[in-house]
Amino acid sequence: MFKGKRVCVVIPAWNEEEPIGHTIKDFMTPEVDEVIVIDNNSTDNTATVANAAGATVVPEPIQGYGSAIRRGLREALDRGYDFIIITEADQTFRGVDVVRLLQYMPNHHFVVGTRTATPYLEEGANMGLFLVVGNMAVAKLLGILHGYSPLTDVGCTLRAIRREMLEAILPELNAEDAAFSPQMIVKVLRSGGKIKEIPVYYLTRVGEAKITTSISKAFRNGLNMIKVILGL
Repeated sequence: MFKGKRVCVVIPAWNEEEPIGHTIKDFMTPEVDEVIVIDNNSTDNTATVANAAGATVVPEPIQGYGSAIRRGLREALDRGYDFIIITEADQTFRGVDVVRLLQYMPNHHFVVGTRTATPYLEEGANMGLFLVVGNMAVAKLLGILHGYSPLTDVGCTLRAIRREMLEAILPELNAEDAAFSPQMIVKVLRSGGKIKEIPVYYLTRVGEAKITTSISKAFRNGLNMIKVILGL
């Protein structure tokens, strides 16, 4: 609990048995009441490891990052949480940033991390020049069109949202894969929400990458993000 508000962490997971246990324990900070892992048809021991680490495991049969995230967010609302944090299963983010996200929540509707303007980027993390420039360029486009010019990273998936804002935007969230991240930002801004971006730790991934596996796939993800931002 944080300042009288109930807090949960949502983690989508597909075949993440190697990193998921460490991630859960790292994000079980004193402020977090529950970690919810959405098992998206894993064929390995992701669910077993997550359960053993103390998480609540919820299956989501519809394959896809967007489907898993939406299921996790609905679970968080159904369980009555006030502040909902989203992170990844792959140990790229650190639980130490939980309290840094939460400290802005009383005065903001949505707090997002940035990996492009951070002093906490680990050598070897998957944020090469192409991804940094691409994320910053798309972030600038989003900022110009939707009114949040400080934005520097549209793809960072470590973020926290207030319950009332999530209730307002969840029915409109339909993007899959990497486009889900900027769509959340766009929907919050269109709903009149107040956003804060903060630098967060970003580390080397443990396990196999699922989304940004090549420059060509990253380029396609960028195009999908732009479509979402333009409302296409």
